Amino acid sequence: MDQPAAVGAAEQPTPAHDLRGVLAITAFRRLWIALTLSSLGDWLGFLATTSLAAVLVRDQGYAAQNFAVAGVLALRLM
Repeated sequence: MDQPAAVGAAEQPTPAHDLRGVLAITAFRRLWIALTLSSLGDWLGFLATTSLAAVLVRDQGYAAQNFAVAGVLALRLM
C-alpha cells in the first residue's frame, strides 16, 4: 500500500502570472518601460508648469499664486 504524501512536502507550483514571467515578453517589457518613462515625464511637466505658474505671479500675492496653481490643476484635469 502506498503511503500518503506528507502535508506540505510537495512544492507549490509557481504561478504563471508572476512579474518575471510577464517581463520576459520583450514587447511587453518595452511597452512597460515606455509607459513608465512617459508617466515620469508627465509628472515632471506638471511640476514644472505648476512652478512656472507660481513664479509668474509671485509679485501679485498669495491669492494670485493660489489661483494660478489651481488653474494649472484644473487645466491638467481636463
